[in-house]
Amino acid sequence: MSIIIGIDHGYYAIKTAHCSFPAGLTSYGEHEPYTRQGLLEFGGCFFVCGSGRQPMKRPQYVFRPNLNEPQHRRAWELLQQVPSAKRKEFLVQSILAAEQTDRLEKSIRKVVREELQAVNITNAVPSPLSENAIPDSALDFLNSL
Repeated sequence: MSIIIGIDHGYYAIKTAHCSFPAGLTSYGEHEPYTRQGLLEFGGCFFVCGSGRQPMKRPQYVFRPNLNEPQHRRAWELLQQVPSAKRKEFLVQSILAAEQTDRLEKSIRKVVREELQAVNITNAVPSPLSENAIPDSALDFLNSL
């Protein structure tokens, strides 16, 4: 017989159907903390259980264009035309489109390079005229007389 216990492991507390208790451990290393409440000692290190909400760390990027540079100024103008609620999605789509363009360009260059290696283009180069040959322009001039 198996027993299934459902829990909600959140950033502040772990909750079951019948109880709730603090989540998260804060490590104090080898230094004993000033409080003994919720203290756990393991392997010569001290931990305090449930010492507050666990921080959510989300990656961030701050865009600070140099408006003295024409491309930065143009990018800023385009971004200002997008409603503020949709700017994050606009930036994501712009970055993905630039990456897709780079991949496409690399693929095209690779295909062209492979095709050029398979073609013998040495015959396509005209042979130099001999010293005694009469240039076509001179013959055209004589024909016009």
